[in-house]
Amino acid sequence: MDVELAILAHVLSDRSRPLRDSDHADVNMLMFAIPYCDLVITDAFMANVVHQTKLDKKYGTLVLSSKPEDLRKAIHWLDMGHGLAA
Repeated sequence: MDVELAILAHVLSDRSRPLRDSDHADVNMLMFAIPYCDLVITDAFMANVVHQTKLDKKYGTLVLSSKPEDLRKAIHWLDMGHGLAA
């Protein structure tokens, strides 16, 4: 629940960006994915929110945006064998 609350608090306090219909779905996905996944790819805004709230560090999750440069990082990370079950 701390993931949900941290992201929602950050999104709702950001006056420079209006709340979007998709934010609710993004928060629901991230609140389950971040604590349990090694790699999460989301939109640039939500990736930035996760980094600013340091949830990626807290849970040891690599959180990247869907921008091409981040997708290349994700492919490299997977090619290096990260995220493979032992």
